[in-house]
Amino acid sequence: MTLDREHTVAMGEADAPASPTRTVDIGACRCPGRPHSSDTVTLREKVSLPMGLAAVAAMRDIGISGGTIADANGALASVYLHFGIESWSFIEFDERKDPVPVPINAATIDRLLPYGDGGLEVAEACERLYGEEIARPLAKRMQTSSETTPTPKPTSPTIDTGQPLPEPSEPSSPSDSDGTPSEDPAP
Repeated sequence: MTLDREHTVAMGEADAPASPTRTVDIGACRCPGRPHSSDTVTLREKVSLPMGLAAVAAMRDIGISGGTIADANGALASVYLHFGIESWSFIEFDERKDPVPVPINAATIDRLLPYGDGGLEVAEACERLYGEEIARPLAKRMQTSSETTPTPKPTSPTIDTGQPLPEPSEPSSPSDSDGTPSEDPAP
C-alpha cells in the first residue's frame, strides 16, 4: 500500500490509473488540511469470491427471514461497500503529523461514507459495476432449485370413489308447514 501524490491509497496498482467507471468522485475533500480538491473511491474491477459469497449469504438470510426488497437492497449495499472498495483518497495525520491513508475497514467505511455524504454514490456505482455479476448466479440457482423441487400435493382432503355423488334426498317433513312452531313440545 502506498501513498501517491494525490494521497490515494493504492493497493497493488499504484501506477495503473483506475478506469473512470471504477472511480467515484464523492465531492469536496474532507481530509484534514484539504490536500486534494475532491475525495474519490476506487472500486474493485470484479466481484471477488468473498463479495459473491457474502451477497449469496445475505440474500439467503433475507429469503429465510421473509425480508423485503428494501432489506435486500440494504444488505447488498453493505456487501458492496465492505467488499468492493479497492482504494480511496481519505487521509489522516499520524502522531508525527505525517499524512497517512485511512485504512479501509467496516468502521471507517461506515464513518466516512454515510448515505448522504458519498455512500449513496458509491453504492449506486457498485450496483452498476457488480449488480449483474452478483445476480446471475443467484438467478441461476433459483431457477435450478425451482426446476428440481417437486410441487407439493394439495392439502385439502379429496375423496375419489370413482362413482358420481348421490342426488340430494327429499325433505323428511311435508312442506305444508306455515313456519310456526308446533304446539307439542319436543320430548
